[in-house]
Amino acid sequence: LSRRRGLGWKLKHLIASDAELDTVTGRVPTPEARILSAERIALVRRQIQRLPRKLRDALLLAAAGDATQDELAVAMNIPAATFRGRVRDARLRLKKALNQT
Repeated sequence: LSRRRGLGWKLKHLIASDAELDTVTGRVPTPEARILSAERIALVRRQIQRLPRKLRDALLLAAAGDATQDELAVAMNIPAATFRGRVRDARLRLKKALNQT
């Protein structure tokens, strides 16, 4: 349940292709839906790449879901609160950038 609430789960579902979603629902995606899905994935990736390196690294590590945020903070040699702040800031910037497009 914790992973489902995390950013990784949300990002995977945000950028999940329509083909993956249609497989679950049994629908056949239209060519237009495939193009829109590919464009959405490309947009999310571009916006993640535009984040400052410190924020991007924290976001991607947290999204991987392989370790706790405290463990990742130790690995990055920063305080846990700093790591959580970077993840929060990255999420906010990404959300703002995606809402503007």
